Amino acid sequence: MIRAAWAGLSALVAVAAAAALGGCGQASRPPKPVAARGNAIVAALGDSITAGSPLWSPSAAARQRIGPLLDEQSQYEYWAQRLLGNYVRFRNCGAAG
Repeated sequence: MIRAAWAGLSALVAVAAAAALGGCGQASRPPKPVAARGNAIVAALGDSITAGSPLWSPSAAARQRIGPLLDEQSQYEYWAQRLLGNYVRFRNCGAAG
């Protein structure tokens, strides 16, 4: 069983290396904004830190409980979106608990 898993992992690494090397030597171009290529969405999965606790939550009910202290900048996705601009969109799928 372990040998089969190791062989499968070795084959996967070999395929990944071949794919990476296959792109060598091509002219590199700066990435186009998502609006020009499609709509890439990153789903941020994680715990309460990802969710934005204590001042943000992806849950509308939880945001209502937070009340006037609510701060969108408390979530990781807010800052990642500012850094990456329109190249990707984020969905906060964090779960406090």
